[in-house]
Amino acid sequence: MSGKKLDIIPLYEWGMFTEPRPSVVAGPCSAESEEQVMETAKGLKELGINVKSTDKFINFISLSIELAKKYNVNMEVKSSFERVPGTVVKEEVDMEIILKEDIIGLGFKNEIVNVKPGYGRNYLIPYGKAVIASESAKKQLAEDLKQKAVKLAKIKADAEALAEKLNAVQLTIPAKVSATGQIYGSVNNLHVADELAKLGLEVNRKIIVLKDVKEIGSYVALVKLHKDVTANVAVEVVAEAAE
Repeated sequence: MSGKKLDIIPLYEWGMFTEPRPSVVAGPCSAESEEQVMETAKGLKELGINVKSTDKFINFISLSIELAKKYNVNMEVKSSFERVPGTVVKEEVDMEIILKEDIIGLGFKNEIVNVKPGYGRNYLIPYGKAVIASESAKKQLAEDLKQKAVKLAKIKADAEALAEKLNAVQLTIPAKVSATGQIYGSVNNLHVADELAKLGLEVNRKIIVLKDVKEIGSYVALVKLHKDVTANVAVEVVAEAAE
């Protein structure tokens, strides 16, 4: 105002643009003296802008600060254009991220959680443990989970179909026994897998649960086909016929 020359300072000399995110500079937003207020009001009036009170300026500053906090943006409120530091409004607002793996005490893979910006930007994201939960990332996550759900549903359906077949099976496994009925050696999950294969039912022996059988008799082998699907296979261990 009144022809006063402004002291123009390049942005890179302000010392506040040190983080890889947007910053908002607002100023001058407060008065340094009554003379300055009157001079500013006079200049605005000459431009046809009627200033009735300072309330609007105060409300504008408050709104700017609230927006800066809401969107985690640095904001400096300057009291003048002089080389004098202003008030930096900087509040750590939790950032939303999508976990790429299970993190103890925080959440599970593909879960959307809130963390402090420093924890997210300095550790979780750089080390590939999470990504920023942007709108596009959320949409991609939803699509991935949808496709995954379809695949998981098919896997479970296939397991249920196989379980139905296994539940109807009754295996008879011959074994060499002593005069007291004790088996020489034992009958275990490997024997069950072999007998199932003879029936055209290929089952990994590692998912068959059967304690080593030492005597002839009736037993049940559990086949864990899926976390929600388990089949029961009836097993009858009999004495091997004498030659």
